[in-house]
Amino acid sequence: MINELKRIFKSYYYSNNYKKFVIVGHARTGSNFLANLLRSSEYCRCVGEVFAEHRREYGKGYDKIIKNVFGEKRNKLKAVGFKLFYYHLTKSEWLKLSEIENLFIIHLIRRNTLRTIVSLEIAFQNQYWFLDKNTIPLIAEQKRIKIDTNTIIDDIDKINEYQKKVRKYFKNNEIDIIYYEDMVQNPQSTIELLRIKLGLDKINYNRIISQKQNPESIKDLIINYKEVEDVLNEKGYSSYLE
Repeated sequence: MINELKRIFKSYYYSNNYKKFVIVGHARTGSNFLANLLRSSEYCRCVGEVFAEHRREYGKGYDKIIKNVFGEKRNKLKAVGFKLFYYHLTKSEWLKLSEIENLFIIHLIRRNTLRTIVSLEIAFQNQYWFLDKNTIPLIAEQKRIKIDTNTIIDDIDKINEYQKKVRKYFKNNEIDIIYYEDMVQNPQSTIELLRIKLGLDKINYNRIISQKQNPESIKDLIINYKEVEDVLNEKGYSSYLE
């Protein structure tokens, strides 16, 4: 009798009746920005990088993590999801993820792939990962980095290839592509359709507390800019140089 009452109580307050989603992308494409906006709705739960290397041993514990993220939640939640970077999962785990029924994919892409790489290098160099309105930004001289011209093309191609793989893995899933540049310039119009698809009543855009960390031109951020320019021009990536 007691167990039956517990079951009834749990079914009344908890369920799996929510929209499952994943924010997929690469580091430095605005995933924190987007996740924070979604979290501003009391009807959305968006957790962080549950498959990151500091959270688990690569390739281990997938089933347990997914069960925890997409388990029974309080009935008021309309959307539950997490952040996922391209390099967090093994191939078999990507396939398992794509088999989750009715999983909604939010694919975050930065059109300028060079900017993604530059931003990541600057973050690693200074250990400066987030900039809010109360933080003093670094000056350009503190952020200048040297790009390895022997690997830059491979790095760009790798990110572009990741993007293709995501489209391939989730060809049978509902997927929305959100471009970083559009989201930063006009978050409300970019995310409004996403809000509707997730069934959220409202998003609090006053929660936008982050600032763009590297507004400077590519030329001002790269020490060996001329070398990088020559390599990108040769390989047909001159558009990334702005």
